[in-house]
Amino acid sequence: MRSKRLDRKFDRIREREEQGLNGKKSMNRSLRKLLKNKLAIAGIAVFSVILLASVLAPLLTKYDPLQVNMSAVLQAPSKEHILGTDKIGRDIFSRLLYGGRISILVGLGSALGAATIGVLLGAYAGYKGGKIDKIILRISEIFMSFPQIVLVLLLVTILGQSLRNLLIIFIATGWGSVYRMTRAKMLSIREEEYVQALRAFGLNDFIVCYKHMLPNAIGPILVNITLSTAMFILEEASLSFL
Repeated sequence: MRSKRLDRKFDRIREREEQGLNGKKSMNRSLRKLLKNKLAIAGIAVFSVILLASVLAPLLTKYDPLQVNMSAVLQAPSKEHILGTDKIGRDIFSRLLYGGRISILVGLGSALGAATIGVLLGAYAGYKGGKIDKIILRISEIFMSFPQIVLVLLLVTILGQSLRNLLIIFIATGWGSVYRMTRAKMLSIREEEYVQALRAFGLNDFIVCYKHMLPNAIGPILVNITLSTAMFILEEASLSFL
């Protein structure tokens, strides 16, 4: 009788987990943990200001970033031109805001896209192991064996120069690092006792992997996304120069 009651209790726990009834609580816990980190809040605030300034560029400046004005060459900062003008009279503040749109789109968009692929593959491969893990690991090593700027230049030459192609190329070549980071973290987490208990309950592999294990590996992943964003912005600037 006692074993039957325990079985029914485990069945109810499994049903609740599969229905996602505890998702709201875990999300609230993660949010509270984030709000307690003052440095994280400061970083989010600064980035939000930069992002809003770029999005609202037409409201913050009246100058066309591409408009040439030879009568206002190399002017110092003033009320008319907050950051002055360049060698051909273009407003630097305007160019900064409009240029931020492209940089943020390329940098953050590529980092999020690469992280999505890397995290999804790395989490499941690290949890399950076996042939899936070996195949994906070898594919990531192929991409990471080439210097990324050389690989990007090669693919840009093949696919052509456009913002869409650049995003696709950055995502295709940049997922390897976050994949390996996620995989390494999941290999460590899967040996924890709570993971063994979840397996004993008979929960679905995807629920154990993505709902219970992945949130414990999210910290290094977020750091990787921020670093990747800066790296993609620098690479985009390098390609523009080249």
